[in-house]
Amino acid sequence: MPPFMPRSSTFWIIAALLGAVDAVASADEPQCPTSALLSGGALQGPASLRATPAVPPGTPATRPEDVPIDLVSDHASIGADGHATLSGNVDVHQGDRRIQAKEIQYDRDNGSIQSTDHIDYQDPLVHVTGSTGKYSATGGGAFTDAQFHLTQRGARGTALQMRLTPQGVLDLRDVTFTNCPVGDDAWELRAREITLDTRNKIGTGHGAKIDFMGVPIIYLPWVSFPLSNDRKSGFLFPSIGSTSSGGLQLSVPYYWNIAPNVDFTFEPTEYSRRGLDLGGDLRFLTAAQHGELDWNFLPRDSNFCAPNAAVGDDCGASRSRVRLFDVAELPYDFRLTVNAENVSDTRYFEDFAQGPEGASTAFLERAATFSYRDEHWRVDAQAQQYQTIDIDNVQLYERPYARVPRIVVDTDWSYGESIVTRYGFDSEVVNFRRSIDAPDSAGWRMDLMPRATLDLTGPGYFVRPGIAWRLTQYELDNLGPGLTDRSPSRRVPIASVDTGLVFARSTGSRDQRKLTLEPRLLYLYVPYRNQDQLPVFDTALPDLNPIQLFRLNRYVGADRISDANQLSVGVTSRLLDASNGRQFLSVTLGQTYYFRTPRVVLPNEAPATGDSSDIVAVVSLTAYDNWSAEVAAQWDPHVRTGERTSVNLQYKPAPDKVINLGYRYQRFQFVPGQFGQPGYEAGFDQVELSAAWPIKGHVNIFAREVVSVRDATELERFAGFEYRACCWRVRLGARRFVSKHDGSTDTGIWLQLELAGLAGVGTATDAFLTEEIRGYMPPEAPNSRLQAPLKNLW
Repeated sequence: MPPFMPRSSTFWIIAALLGAVDAVASADEPQCPTSALLSGGALQGPASLRATPAVPPGTPATRPEDVPIDLVSDHASIGADGHATLSGNVDVHQGDRRIQAKEIQYDRDNGSIQSTDHIDYQDPLVHVTGSTGKYSATGGGAFTDAQFHLTQRGARGTALQMRLTPQGVLDLRDVTFTNCPVGDDAWELRAREITLDTRNKIGTGHGAKIDFMGVPIIYLPWVSFPLSNDRKSGFLFPSIGSTSSGGLQLSVPYYWNIAPNVDFTFEPTEYSRRGLDLGGDLRFLTAAQHGELDWNFLPRDSNFCAPNAAVGDDCGASRSRVRLFDVAELPYDFRLTVNAENVSDTRYFEDFAQGPEGASTAFLERAATFSYRDEHWRVDAQAQQYQTIDIDNVQLYERPYARVPRIVVDTDWSYGESIVTRYGFDSEVVNFRRSIDAPDSAGWRMDLMPRATLDLTGPGYFVRPGIAWRLTQYELDNLGPGLTDRSPSRRVPIASVDTGLVFARSTGSRDQRKLTLEPRLLYLYVPYRNQDQLPVFDTALPDLNPIQLFRLNRYVGADRISDANQLSVGVTSRLLDASNGRQFLSVTLGQTYYFRTPRVVLPNEAPATGDSSDIVAVVSLTAYDNWSAEVAAQWDPHVRTGERTSVNLQYKPAPDKVINLGYRYQRFQFVPGQFGQPGYEAGFDQVELSAAWPIKGHVNIFAREVVSVRDATELERFAGFEYRACCWRVRLGARRFVSKHDGSTDTGIWLQLELAGLAGVGTATDAFLTEEIRGYMPPEAPNSRLQAPLKNLW
């Protein structure tokens, strides 16, 4: 060391390594001889160097390789040719890139940096450490025994050899890769080679396997996975499940990201007891149209015999399901909507549904609707037809008609300010057809109802008198039993007065609550018309509730208009938060009083008796933190018995902590058959209990039980648990449910493993749990899909 340079002094060197080399010492230190630098003498002391590349004329100065390189170290040795060796706490910066090492060699000719000892490299995309390595802005970097961390993704791993290109592509050899934090290797992707394209957010690997808790669970000759939440094409992880009817199930889905607004999932599924199912799901979304087409097709179901198969025939008929939903927004406020579904046979849902919905599906709708909407007009032209699924329990006369076509034209106009006059008309023309030879009517129905209403609304009150006239005309091709007229008609006037009041007062010790009293009256007059010669195409008697009390017809559908000389009375009281309007308590009571008992009935409907309807009541309570309750009841005061009851109680202290208790009751009654068909008993009496609850640690439990009280029959039972860690979660569940219309049950077991950053292995989803357990909302799951869903675009 020269005698004039103590080790503790501060000495700065600024060198232009691609041109002349100038040395400038600190103002309070002796200057180093210039000849010592030019002859390659060793310079000792803290050093700071800047390498400024020479930019060729016309070359943009924004290229990464044109950014100056700043080098800082404890010691530096610079040769006459501009090459430098820096050692001791070496810190190199070039733009947003940084390299740290014990010792490096800098080559001024190509701007490269090399270290044969430990090296640390970092940029906005990746952080790498290696036992040796080299880097240049034009050639990228190469490292051995590397550890890397994708800073924007949270992923990390190791590689025996690693190459980083200037374009942000990492080529790795003998790799481990995981999304788990440092110190937690719960799962690892091990591969012979992996390429991570950090700019295009895509990773691919060859000769890969996945280890979970040190145990290999799957081998993948080739794998592709995203480095972001964006969608991309590739294979999804297999789905594994089992049911008692289908046996073991294995699905290997492939996802095709066709375009930003179009994707397709092909999902072949092998059933051990049935064969191969070829499923697919195509989704699309544009500014004027969105829709979905999904299907399943089994070329040969070895566990199914066609209904017309003869004894001794070889079973193995094909099975299929297809569903299309499409909405197209057309110019000038027109819209075309298609919603259609079809299955190959009536047992399809019983065999392939994953829950009791298979036994409760009675019909499948196929409909296409061409519609127009504006401020005053509503026009629909529709073709609608149904496929009957429950052919064993739904009688011929109970199956819905096809409506081809159905044309609806409604208008609504108004004028005035303090007293508003509303007027318009509702109209419908329908052709009702049967797809089967049933002993009932078929033909056309035209329905027209002009109407007018005065609306007098002010603070705390409203009065709305109205009149209407309804004309219904039929042209029948077939006559059902008891009908003799092929062109029956009905004309009936309707008059009503609907009025209500709203009283409110402050309550509570600080007037922090508001209590309301809201009585409502509806007087309705409709003269009697004998309608026994009118067919019944689509008319039924709905369940009674506070809304139904204030309708102008107690039937839904145009085939029956109930005569009425009655007064409907209802009252609602609410307890509200005066500051924000939040409702704590709501109580509603209602009943209709008959001045004349209604005489119009449907076939096999018991005539009304007495001078009043049933009493309906609804109570909603949310006054207590985390607790809510709702009770609805229908009471027959004439026989002093309940017709319907519904009770729902919920405790929900957090989105993923919920306990539900429910009770549903409808009085059992015998429903007579028609046209010589046998009758049946209808009603239900059920209790439901469901819960989702985190317990000690990271474990969540789920359960649901539905029981028929009358015959002590279990309708559905589901139980499962989930263990959730920071980078993975596992679920195990079992479900037993009524799967067929005859009451027989099926059992399913599923296992789901989700690895953050890769995919889920299994069939259960958060959507299943939110449907099974009312009010449950899962916590944010780890990023577990290879392909983000298209719903992000909807």
